[in-house]
Amino acid sequence: MDRLGQVRASMIFYLGVVFGLGEQFVSLLLEVPSGLLLVDMLHVAGGIALAGALLVIRTRSRRTLVPAG
Repeated sequence: MDRLGQVRASMIFYLGVVFGLGEQFVSLLLEVPSGLLLVDMLHVAGGIALAGALLVIRTRSRRTLVPAG
């Protein structure tokens, strides 16, 4: 039971750091005169990267499937 508590505390710390730093970074970008444009560009680039990663995973998983039986 102690191990489960350690894992949950670690997850909470990790999420707090990631989202806390992310919020600080976005707020700093919004202070810059062209910050909203930068945030939008990062959002578009992240979406393209995510779509590309999903496409690569999908094509690799199709090639490695072994028929059952």
